[in-house]
Order: sequence, then structure tokens, then C-alpha cells
Amino acid sequence: MTESIVSRLPTTSGSSVLVSALLIVSTLVVLSEVLWIMVVSPSRRPTVLISLALGSVMMLGAMVVGVGYTALLRLVWTPLMAVAPLDLSAFWRGNSALALVVAFVVWDAIGWVYHWIGHRTAVGWAAHRPHHSGANFDITLALRQSWTPVVALALHPVMALLGFDLPMVVAVSAASNVWQLLEHSSVPVPFPKWFAAAVITPAAHRHHHATGDGTNLGPVLTIWDRVAGTWVPEGARVDDGVLASWSRSANPLRLQFDGWREL
Repeated sequence: MTESIVSRLPTTSGSSVLVSALLIVSTLVVLSEVLWIMVVSPSRRPTVLISLALGSVMMLGAMVVGVGYTALLRLVWTPLMAVAPLDLSAFWRGNSALALVVAFVVWDAIGWVYHWIGHRTAVGWAAHRPHHSGANFDITLALRQSWTPVVALALHPVMALLGFDLPMVVAVSAASNVWQLLEHSSVPVPFPKWFAAAVITPAAHRHHHATGDGTNLGPVLTIWDRVAGTWVPEGARVDDGVLASWSRSANPLRLQFDGWREL
């Protein structure tokens, strides 16, 4: 998952309601899958409960960090929109449906770049590594978020330069993060081939976590991986349930900062 940043974006009253609803839905989804795992796999009960607790601490920490992240984005967003070429902001306001679609696609492309940096550079990996600290592929992995979103701060303002209003960015990021949460689900849900060809499914994202080799990096769409040569189809996934992981610690501070210490 390319960091969950909905909580790190400044909001208007309308988008604040959207984010609040997203957090409620996300919480219910996570708890539902944890209960499902405990019912169908009694042997995994201790593991999934520990992962839920650890992931919750990591997510809460990321939301606290998000307060400062929000302040920085607020500081730069309006000045950057003012220099958007060809007055793109006015064009998007006059074509809201088109703007929503384009904003989602651009957001997804930025997310792929963010994720690529997270796996292919030393600084990016130090920040992104906490998300790959889980031993099993399930919904609790989505809670393991970084407290050092330095790469995101360099990329997300691109949306302002392209003239997109912040409430619209909040809306598309919310939609993206809902699917990215579901990408970590271990519930066996079959998807049509046409859907799996266009959208990252849990099976495709599981391959990403199982190998840790920097493939299947897209947040939602598969097109960026196909173009970049980082796409691996679902059929090639590793499905033994054990993930490539760089830490088995139950200490959230170690999970967050060991990568930086080693760097």
C-alpha cells in the first residue's frame, strides 16, 4: 500500500465529512476481516490480534504526524495553484466531472511514483519499510503506515501545480485509499479477468508483499506497472501466506525508525 494519506490532507467541511465516513468504513472493514480470520483460522487468532494492535498504534502515529503534514500542505497549496499553467484551476471548476476523473488518474500515477521511490531508493525504503513489516498478508497490513512521509510531501503538491482544488484531491485520495485498504484483504473474493487486468486486486498486491521485489506498485490502476515493466499477473503470485519482511519486532518505534538508523 502506498501510504494512506487521507488523514494528512487539509479539508473543507464537505470533504471532512467524507474523510470521517471513510475512517468509520475502514475501521468496520478491518474489524470484520479480523473477526473472519479468527473464526476460519483459530490458530491465527493470537497473530492477527497482535498485528491489529501493532498496526493500530502505527496508524494512530501516522495520523498524529498528519497534523504537521496538513499544515505544510496548506502553506504551499494556494501559492502553487496560483502559478498553475493556463489557469487550469478555472478549467477544472468548469468541467467538474472531467476534473474528477483526471484528478484520480493523476493521483494514481503520482502514487505509483511514490511507491517506486519507496522500493527503489534508500531514503524511500527507509520511510516505506514499516508497511512491509508484517509476517502475514491480511487487512491489518494496511494499518502499518509510515510516520515519515518525506517523499509524499515532495510529490503531492504536483496536484496543486496542475490546478486541482484541495477538496477534489481529498475526494480522489479517499476513493483511492478505500480500494488500497481492500487490496490487503485475505478474504478469497474472485474478480472478473477484465477487472483484474485494469485494477490492482488483493491477489496482485499479495504478490507485491510476498516477494518485496518492487513489482505491482500501482495504488489502484495496473497501467503504470504495465508501462514500466513492473507488472506481474495474479497467476504468478506467491501464495504460501508468509511475506518478505524486514522486521519481526513488536515495537512500533523500531519498525518506524530502524530503516532510518540503518541508512
